[in-house]
Amino acid sequence: MAVSGISNATQTSVKINAEYTKVTAKTAAVAENNEKAASVPKTDTFERAPERQEIGYGNIQKGLSAEEIKSLDEQRLSGLKDMVQKLISGQAEKAGSADFSFINAKFSIEITAESVNSVENDIFNDPNFGVDAMATKLMNMAISLSGGDSSKADMLLAAVQKGFDDATGAWGDKLPDVCRATRVEVENRFAYWKENGSMDGYEYKGYTIPED
Repeated sequence: MAVSGISNATQTSVKINAEYTKVTAKTAAVAENNEKAASVPKTDTFERAPERQEIGYGNIQKGLSAEEIKSLDEQRLSGLKDMVQKLISGQAEKAGSADFSFINAKFSIEITAESVNSVENDIFNDPNFGVDAMATKLMNMAISLSGGDSSKADMLLAAVQKGFDDATGAWGDKLPDVCRATRVEVENRFAYWKENGSMDGYEYKGYTIPED
């Protein structure tokens, strides 16, 4: 019995030592891997974002059928026409607020030629509603809509002129002089853009009021 007990105890001791050796070896291997991983310099990984594409006239038209392109053109031109009417109507209202016949009748104020010229000059050169300011807005809209393609100048000018016509119809017999002078200036700029392919070098040289 004694010998058998010693033998069993010895076997158990061997098993324990073997298991301890396995665990120790495994722990050492993990520690070694961790040490290797720590020794490798960390690098951040970046994914390159897709390049930004400009949403221009040509990009939008890619892959569209002829009918779809025609429909897109019609929508864009209609939107331009409506925006021109809105802007020119606002310009007309601004000019109408300086109607001297109304002011004279309501307040019996003597209006001199000097005061008329002063106010009219202010309206024509207003930083928001003046001839140069409004013509610049309209041209920027048209050129942006075309993607810078001056071959579309005639098509866009027709839409702009229709916007002026609609504003005239909504206003009455004819638009105020500042609006009519703006139309002349816009048409001059379209002619320049069509001929030169861009507005580079264009200079505003003052307004011209068309004859009735």
